[in-house]
Amino acid sequence: MAHRDVRRLLEGSGYSQISLDRIDADIFVGHDLDQAIEFQLALGPAGEVYREAGDEAVEVARANTEALKAELAPCSTSDSVGCSGSRQVTARRDR
Repeated sequence: MAHRDVRRLLEGSGYSQISLDRIDADIFVGHDLDQAIEFQLALGPAGEVYREAGDEAVEVARANTEALKAELAPCSTSDSVGCSGSRQVTARRDR
């Protein structure tokens, strides 16, 4: 869910003083890019596409593998792959 959607959802629920602060942290996702992609296809947003594809999942995975490798390459070292970008959401709701 995009941060603008989170903000809209919270505002619509009566929250104010909404803050979405970016948090970057290295999270181990594999020893190499292939293992990291296997992890992404199991859990991450790419995994949702993969799971929803049903019988077409193998083709979806093939189509996304090179794009995932390109995205994960900057997070790769000689013995591990690890990166993450998250948001900490805070908001206030007067009762």
